[in-house]
Amino acid sequence: MPPITNVERVYQERYAEAHAYLKATNSENPFMVIRAENKFIELLEEPHIPFWMRAQCNAILAGLTDETADARKYLKGAHTSLGYFVQIRELATGSLSDTAGHRLAQLREQLTKIERDIAAREAAKEQRSAQNLEDDKEMLLEGQRSAQDLEDAKQMLLGPEQEMLHEPVVTDDTRALPKTEPKPASAEQSLEQGTERMDIDSDRSTATLFPPHTEVTADSSQHAADSDTDMTSQFSDNESTATVKMEEDDDEVL
Repeated sequence: MPPITNVERVYQERYAEAHAYLKATNSENPFMVIRAENKFIELLEEPHIPFWMRAQCNAILAGLTDETADARKYLKGAHTSLGYFVQIRELATGSLSDTAGHRLAQLREQLTKIERDIAAREAAKEQRSAQNLEDDKEMLLEGQRSAQDLEDAKQMLLGPEQEMLHEPVVTDDTRALPKTEPKPASAEQSLEQGTERMDIDSDRSTATLFPPHTEVTADSSQHAADSDTDMTSQFSDNESTATVKMEEDDDEVL
């Protein structure tokens, strides 16, 4: 086994002292269990006590819950009874003997010290509970803030995509113009539109028959007649040439 250090030796002495108070608890001194409890709690508050000692202290304190509660009740009643007893004796005799007075003073001092220890322990326990509650609240708020930050970041990332999904697709610049419904035309307007449409159809028919760059004049008619005459004379020349050639071929055969 490794040698025991000075720190461990001190812890063992304090542990033995707490056990001594616990063994001294009996019907005549029931408040000793409160002192033992205080010693064990003080020992647990040390950060470097051995693991086995911490486990033993926790187990002992868990078993002393009912005993310490009964001892506190007894202590409260004893303190009240002692005060009444002293007052009655002083009123009855006018004074107390030195031995009795000294003993009562010692008991009163012990009871006062025990009450102060109990009050200090209760205050420390309440303070620790309040601090733990405050820490839990802070952790809860931190978790809520982290969740809110995560949600904000998600909204920032998904915001443009959602806008693109919900925005209508526009292919021209007419999205800013208000939509207007066509008004029904009157009878006169319908008649005028029908007349204009007939004029347009007539103009298109005329343009098809007579292209815009073609003019029918006397010169063009004469030119067309001359062309027909040239084509006829050329055809006649060709026909006579072909006849002469056929006659020559017949002479050669004969």
